[in-house]
Amino acid sequence: MAREMYAMPSDVLLGKATKSLLWVSGSFPVRLCARRVFVLTFLPYRAPLCLGVLVDRNIELRKQIEEVRAGAGPEAIAAAEQRASDLEAEATKLRSEIKRALDLEVETTRLKAEVKAAGEQNKELQALVRVTRTETRLARKEAASLQQKLEDALAEAKRASEALAVEADQRPEKDKKLIEDYKSSSGFQLGLIRSRQTTWATGQLGVPLVGISLGH
Repeated sequence: MAREMYAMPSDVLLGKATKSLLWVSGSFPVRLCARRVFVLTFLPYRAPLCLGVLVDRNIELRKQIEEVRAGAGPEAIAAAEQRASDLEAEATKLRSEIKRALDLEVETTRLKAEVKAAGEQNKELQALVRVTRTETRLARKEAASLQQKLEDALAEAKRASEALAVEADQRPEKDKKLIEDYKSSSGFQLGLIRSRQTTWATGQLGVPLVGISLGH
């Protein structure tokens, strides 16, 4: 039976199933369920073709019913009509199941596309996070370097300010010492002696100070 499912054409295989459905009335529910399982099993691959064959069989069966009415009894006609009605109901169910299967396939395709898009977006976000982390790490390193340079500059400025303050405090004392050192120098003493001699000579001779040569 499995080989027949794959080897036989769909219309032949479904025709055999329909004949079994119509003419073996004792096992009607079992064969109906078996045919339904068969159609649902191969629904994604051959459902539209099987449904078309089923509809064709239904039309053919109605023609046979019309022919039976001409020469058969009421019971045979009623049985054939019942089987045709059951077959039409089954075809309606198959149409609904096919539509539902196609809708599910469309929904599955959409969900797969969304999952793929989400995966791509997730990859982009992960790459962006990695770049941001790297940039943040570099920025922190640069900020730490700038902070160290700033602290060094502040420390240097503080040392310079303290040195200037010390120099300002020591300036009067240094100036005083420079003056004292200059006064005690031989040049200053010699100049002082010469100044005194010039003053004495000027007083003795009555010559104005401006008339004295600068060489003295």
